[in-house]
Amino acid sequence: MATLATEPLTASIGAIVTGASLRDCVADPQLRDQVRAALWEHLVLAFPGQFLDDETHLAVAGLFGEPFVHPIARALGRTEPMEEIADDATKLPDRDGWHTDAPFLVEPPSVAILRAVTVPDSGGDTLWANMYAAYDGLSDLMQRMLEGLEVAYPPQQGLFDYVEEHLGRETADQVRELAGDGGVHPLVRTHPETGRRSLYYAEGFAGPIVGLTDDENAALRALLRRAPTDPSIQCRWRWHEGDVVMWDECATQHFGAADHRGQARTMRRVMVAGKLPG
Repeated sequence: MATLATEPLTASIGAIVTGASLRDCVADPQLRDQVRAALWEHLVLAFPGQFLDDETHLAVAGLFGEPFVHPIARALGRTEPMEEIADDATKLPDRDGWHTDAPFLVEPPSVAILRAVTVPDSGGDTLWANMYAAYDGLSDLMQRMLEGLEVAYPPQQGLFDYVEEHLGRETADQVRELAGDGGVHPLVRTHPETGRRSLYYAEGFAGPIVGLTDDENAALRALLRRAPTDPSIQCRWRWHEGDVVMWDECATQHFGAADHRGQARTMRRVMVAGKLPG
């Protein structure tokens, strides 16, 4: 029987997985359990040289739950969970900074699986930060101060502007109604699988910390903004064509390095539906 082997990327987060292909993991219940256990332990798993097709990619996502289609995208007629993230060689790549995906949803995605289709000769790496470690590194007093605080994540105005530009104002108004007020999530969340506590924060998407004054928000957000930037809680992956990396959206933040200007980069991603953060 095949058994997965993991080689840590850093002492804090991430592992390279060998011993079986992801196709084998989809077909073998014991390997499926090993993949899940490894992800909850390491938070980021890299599978080099898998060269998956879309069907197998979706099946891999199914190891963790229902493949996720953004509810607004569904309202606009998109039914497939597969997403393409493409950087054109003629423009500066656009990135969101350190973040977890779609926190403005009431139930943000739980897991993401990303595969490399076209990679630049240099640059275009992805970095992840261990937000368990970010929380554990806080003083006991600060941990107690953060308990019970919530962050508002309003829908992004850029989304409405994009829809209006391409699909008209009426459709944009429908999307705005569907989006509602966005999500309000605990700043310290408990992982649904491990029961561990982590910081849950995404600066580029975040509105105010609920109940704090403007000055208090500014002071605390500065601390939260720096949390994932500590290299000692990070790992980094240099992409090659065919690589697949999956990560735990509940306990990590990630950052796509926009350092490959003038080179094309095409990735395919599937996310897994999540639950209300608690």
